[in-house]
Amino acid sequence: MKVALLGTSLAGKSSCARSLNLESDEGDMDLGVGVGAGVCPATLAMIDWILGRQVRYIAVSVHVSDPGKGILGIRDLKNTGDYDRLAGICFVYLFVAKTALPMRASARDPTTSKAILEGAYVGFEHNDRLFRDIAHNVLDTSSMDLPAVAAAVEKITSR
Repeated sequence: MKVALLGTSLAGKSSCARSLNLESDEGDMDLGVGVGAGVCPATLAMIDWILGRQVRYIAVSVHVSDPGKGILGIRDLKNTGDYDRLAGICFVYLFVAKTALPMRASARDPTTSKAILEGAYVGFEHNDRLFRDIAHNVLDTSSMDLPAVAAAVEKITSR
């Protein structure tokens, strides 16, 4: 079973996946699907990419999503009951309270932290509802450090 990590910017998806995948970046969707270039993958291409990774933990890119594509398309599949396409993927939402985001941003490079923080604030409530609609598990990571998040993800997905 693949574990797809959802969350806003600053949630720690990439760091958690890298840690659980023994420092491999293969599970980082931003690096693997070209999303960082502003391209929103088709939903089925996104699912195929997740299932095709050699690693178990995947940091799902959610910052670029067009209607009917990407993460919005995954929600649509769940809402229409098309579970067959999503078989083999456990979605875990790494929730970070909006009030905890500035602390997370301050731990990053100061030249990029302001932009990342602003990006995390944009659409926070909408994204929170979206991730909760999709997730099999919601993990509040607001006060957790990376080792604690990784341990919690490993624990809830080992059942």
